[in-house]
Amino acid sequence: MMPRALFMLAVAALVVACGLLPSGKSYPLAIRDVRQTLLAMQPPMEFFPAEAAGARVRRESDTRITWLLVNRQGSGLLTFVADLEEEGPAETRINVTIQPPAGSRHDQVAKGLEDNPSAADFFRSAMEEQIASRLEKRDFDMAAIQGKMMMAAIATMPKMQESLDKAVEKEQARNRDNIDKAYREEAQGGAAYSSQSGYGSSEPAYGEPMDPATGSGW
Repeated sequence: MMPRALFMLAVAALVVACGLLPSGKSYPLAIRDVRQTLLAMQPPMEFFPAEAAGARVRRESDTRITWLLVNRQGSGLLTFVADLEEEGPAETRINVTIQPPAGSRHDQVAKGLEDNPSAADFFRSAMEEQIASRLEKRDFDMAAIQGKMMMAAIATMPKMQESLDKAVEKEQARNRDNIDKAYREEAQGGAAYSSQSGYGSSEPAYGEPMDPATGSGW
């Protein structure tokens, strides 16, 4: 029984991977109503990097809507794409994907998405839940994304630890440089003080007359 169940799961996974089953989620709404709702919607910004200050929504076509996350300077950070498929007069399927922005950051973001699939999956899940909550006229359900959130957090922990270790190493190196600099300045200051104080210069013997102009012996 177990081998058969595993075989069926493998077949199902293969069918999905080959695109034989439709991806995304279907809603009992006309495509026009879905499009209007999405055009008035903003992404759940609280789940995205702090650098993201806002989003620009755009109707690319009757069946595609995009949201470009931008920083405070207006530079693109990440693009969410919602492709709409009309399955009937009152049935629309939505497939959400993430793409890197056009421009100078395209390759950098593309590599980041490739290197961090768990984070990308979490971002997509958050956007899918935002869409679902708006179309179904309900509150955002945190439980729907908690699993993906935990997976993303676990996946990024080694990178966070690596970044923390590098920051500690830089701070320790900076402290060593400051200590070495302080020792050098102290040594240079001591040498200058010794030179200015006249230590080591000849002094007149007791009772020897002094030059009134310089204070030194004749």
